Amino acid sequence: MLFNEQISKMKTMMGISEEMIEIPDDSSLMNFFHGGDLDEIKYDIQQKTDRQQYGSGLYLTTYYDVAKKYAKGNRKMYLVSVQKGVDINDKKIDIESLMQFLNQNFPKKTAQDILNLTNYRIHNDGIPLYLVNNILINHNYLKGPKSFAWRTFLVGLGVDYEIVDNAFGYGDTMMVLYNPSLIKNVKRIQPKDTLPTYDLAKK
Repeated sequence: MLFNEQISKMKTMMGISEEMIEIPDDSSLMNFFHGGDLDEIKYDIQQKTDRQQYGSGLYLTTYYDVAKKYAKGNRKMYLVSVQKGVDINDKKIDIESLMQFLNQNFPKKTAQDILNLTNYRIHNDGIPLYLVNNILINHNYLKGPKSFAWRTFLVGLGVDYEIVDNAFGYGDTMMVLYNPSLIKNVKRIQPKDTLPTYDLAKK
């Protein structure tokens, strides 16, 4: 039994009043937890390089305890419902469009180096965007405003998020959300509240 479920049962036995959070049951939505400040949805997300292991975006997870670790000082927890959209793993980009972005945001030599790392010559039908994303992350190219520029570029190409399975080793699903406009509902989870499940991947 999860620790949070044990706490919930103890509260019930002690007669502590709490709200049962309802998880939306809508096939067009995906539900996640988020730990941090989400009282106001920010569209100019800019993470430090060491905090974007999977890219520049809003990090969401189906596993409550993982989100709780990221709540940190403010200890705020949320249930976030996101409309289904387009995953970065399902999109490609042509060389001309990619080079236009790279030349606008990097020195010419750096732009060419990034392009070469994609092995673009073998991708006759377009370069997978997840490949470009991984290169930019792994080589620390997404620093400061460049992370925002890349995320904005992805959304402009019709990419909404990346889904990462078992990101933290709990059988969980993580979403790196690039397009915050897909957020359809945000519910603050108070410390006294309970949930029907603390593992949304198994709901």
